[in-house]
Amino acid sequence: MARRDDRGLGGIRLRAFRAVLPPVIGVEPEDPGVPVAAGRLDDFVRCLPQAEAADNVRRLLDALILVSLLTFVLPPQWLTRRCRQRLVEKIFDARHSWPKDPLWRVARACRRSRLLGRLLGTDWPSMADFARFLKEVYNLAWYSSPLSNEFTGMVPLWEQELVLEAHPETASDHMWTRDDRTRLDHRAIAARHAEGADRAVDELFAGDGRPRVAVIGSGPGGAAAAERLSEHFDVAVFEAGPRFDLIEYPMDSMAAMALLYDRALLYPSRDCDLRVLAGRTVGGGAVVNDGVTIRPRSSTLDAWQRGGAGFDREALNAAIEHAERRHLFSVEAEDLHTTPSLRFAEGMRALGDYQVEPTLSDAYTVEHPPPHHFHDRDCRWMGTEIHRHYDAHRREVIGPRCVGCGYRNHGCRYGHHITVDRTYLRAAEGRGARVHANMPVDHLVTDPDDGSGARKIRALQLERGDRVPVDQVVLAGGAIGTPAIMRRTLAADRSLERLPAAAHFGRHLGFNYGTPVVARWADPLPVPGYKGVQVSFVATKPGDERFVLENGWITPAIFSTLVPSVGPDHRRWMGDWTRLGLAVNTIGSPSDGHVDARGEVHFTVGPGQMGLIHETLADLVDGYLHAGAAEVGLAGVRRWDDSRCRFDPGWKGKRSEIRARLAEEAPTAEQLGLGSGHPQGGMRMHREPELGAVGPDYRVHGIGNLYVSDASVFPTTITVNPRWLVMAIGWAAGGEIVEGIRRTL
Repeated sequence: MARRDDRGLGGIRLRAFRAVLPPVIGVEPEDPGVPVAAGRLDDFVRCLPQAEAADNVRRLLDALILVSLLTFVLPPQWLTRRCRQRLVEKIFDARHSWPKDPLWRVARACRRSRLLGRLLGTDWPSMADFARFLKEVYNLAWYSSPLSNEFTGMVPLWEQELVLEAHPETASDHMWTRDDRTRLDHRAIAARHAEGADRAVDELFAGDGRPRVAVIGSGPGGAAAAERLSEHFDVAVFEAGPRFDLIEYPMDSMAAMALLYDRALLYPSRDCDLRVLAGRTVGGGAVVNDGVTIRPRSSTLDAWQRGGAGFDREALNAAIEHAERRHLFSVEAEDLHTTPSLRFAEGMRALGDYQVEPTLSDAYTVEHPPPHHFHDRDCRWMGTEIHRHYDAHRREVIGPRCVGCGYRNHGCRYGHHITVDRTYLRAAEGRGARVHANMPVDHLVTDPDDGSGARKIRALQLERGDRVPVDQVVLAGGAIGTPAIMRRTLAADRSLERLPAAAHFGRHLGFNYGTPVVARWADPLPVPGYKGVQVSFVATKPGDERFVLENGWITPAIFSTLVPSVGPDHRRWMGDWTRLGLAVNTIGSPSDGHVDARGEVHFTVGPGQMGLIHETLADLVDGYLHAGAAEVGLAGVRRWDDSRCRFDPGWKGKRSEIRARLAEEAPTAEQLGLGSGHPQGGMRMHREPELGAVGPDYRVHGIGNLYVSDASVFPTTITVNPRWLVMAIGWAAGGEIVEGIRRTL
């Protein structure tokens, strides 16, 4: 796996970026934010820990220069202002303008050339994909800058009254940015990604004589398993990303992307139609999750059992209850509901065929309970040691309750979000387990077949080059990370391909995916979306488990990538940012994708899935119109003038007509902003090795000391937020693994 370099973008790319920024954003070339945005993007590229993400940005700008050369025989920085505008309009109207352009025909011919392949490094994406990625990068660089706050109306964390009452030091805190907060401190970010990465091999385990168990991944599944295993074995947890104290979580969106997310959130599927959101920090996706969770459906677990998964249903049910108690899941305080979330609920109820319920959360949105709360309620399952770690967590918490700051996807700086690194991992460390940040594992080293037909893992091959001897291994890198490690392990030991289960390594991958819908109200909102809980309600159709609809909220930088249109019209939307609402149609996809050894996601949203996408988007649009929205649009790039995919109150109650318009304007996933933070599968559980990778005991078929405890074991996607179920699987797997290891001693 390639590592970070600090080359930045280079002068030619930076000049091209600056030249095209004004027409994309809709500002004047002389705007002082132009050089700041260019500098931010250069800082961002310099500090990324994974070269793949930095290369994606470089290739994007290389492609921009190439398109300009093919169109005007000049790079963007040498074009007149009018020509730059024409270039941008053609890029963002590709489906309608480019096929008729002779130079575009030349570009299409070049798409298959070896020269272009060497230049761009991968297959050249379609113009729709290129336009969408271009919009995302430009808006991230522009709207993550504090210079944009006055325009959008965003009150940043360091100026919010409730935050400053709880922690006045926030006003002067500019960790991860330079003094004026306009530029990233790329050296500090890069240093955090290197912290602890040089720890000696003989220091990775306690070396207390007990069997060594390596847990690869510190997210919900790995953390829960690590706690149970640490009571009996010498446990070390290996995490690819960095670790943070609470107050170190970033306030800057681009810094958060660089520090907390896999491939810095610039993680497209192979065909570029789906954006993948995955955490890369100690605590994994739980840290960047907004705290919301949904109870796993019994019908899903029943279907898995009928399909042959064969897990201990009683143990998993007990683990689901345990996760609920351990993380104090509860309905969030009503005074933290924002106006957009309340109007989402109002609109969906008005449609008549939806059931709307509040979500559950593990965030303290009411005043923190006194210490005896844990003892009185949970003395039956919480030992003295776990009480001690809860009490330690409470002492770290700043302020009595969640202040609804709107930054949960950056990690909760004040401790009100109970994440697995402060529950399961803290308890594991109290029992002697060691957690190693910035320690990615490349592949597993296997022992030769001993004649029994079973293989064994004898060491971890770290990405930095060292080998770490182990007795047992638990993979918990998630539905992309775990299968990618297994694919690299297969590449290192081709004899493993003889295992029947090997055919399923990396296969059967699916997602909970969706496209955001954005609503704008004409009147000022009493409580804008950033002044409370980010996700408050979920809407379902009774009897239809294929999807759920839920509201949401994010900071302006990432929000801007989802807001409709480009240029001045997009800027008009962003100027009303405090009057916007956001919701998404979360659909459980088929499990027909796969992951390769590089962690590339191969997943296609086929024509058969578009009908449900259009149907649910139409419901969201109509729901917002019933809630009084003046204008509703959706994420994605369709054309420079996106007016045909914009809906005003005249469309209210016309769901079939809205759906028809959506099908016409966005017939494929290319025209939509599809994304997913919930990959599932890749190491499917089935009792038969010919039909799955992992058995009911969470052990990989055919490898005696290798287990899996994350969402990669899901036989199918589950539609609802999977975090609760992943935590439960980690806890249940931990119990099974303890017994499995004991039987071998």
